[in-house]
Amino acid sequence: GESERLLSVEPSELPKQVVMKASHPLLLGYKYVRANPPPTLRLNLKHHAPLAVQSAVIDRATYHTLVTEDGIAVTSAAFAMRNTTEQFLRLVLPPGSEVWAASVNGKAEKPAVGAGDPKLGAEVLLKILNSAEPFSVEVIFQTTVPKLGYAGRIRSLLPRPSSTVTHTSWELSIPSAFWVSWKGGNMRFVAERRGFDNIAP
Repeated sequence: GESERLLSVEPSELPKQVVMKASHPLLLGYKYVRANPPPTLRLNLKHHAPLAVQSAVIDRATYHTLVTEDGIAVTSAAFAMRNTTEQFLRLVLPPGSEVWAASVNGKAEKPAVGAGDPKLGAEVLLKILNSAEPFSVEVIFQTTVPKLGYAGRIRSLLPRPSSTVTHTSWELSIPSAFWVSWKGGNMRFVAERRGFDNIAP
């Protein structure tokens, strides 16, 4: 703002005794000579809006889905994540899904039902740890899909987590009588293996 009978100085030029008393970095410094009337200083303060940062991050998401000819898909989702402020991890499951089991850091956890749009799929809430160190979250769920018959199409089998995911991998297992034809998407096809099942990660 403005000052009277004060001389501005660099904070580094202030006496060491003053600097040692400060609990935060010094931004402004002034010096004055004893005077009458005394020196005055008016400061204009402005509060800046805080920048939102990610408080919960999934470093790695690993999915394995087993699809049967009868129209059942069972998916195991494993997350390695870190969290500093969030109470829950929110997962929007594919439509027609039902949770079988869930655990957080190896301990069984009972999911709660979220307030998401049922048309987009059921939203489940998992209470997670508050830890800067990575911990594990696992969810197993079943999804009703069209029966494969002579041929079929598989889509929208993965949940949508509320946290940012750094790396995702998905392994899909289908009955050995079928072959996989990759039709594209936002994941990169890695390999196809044949054995007891036809597995396309």
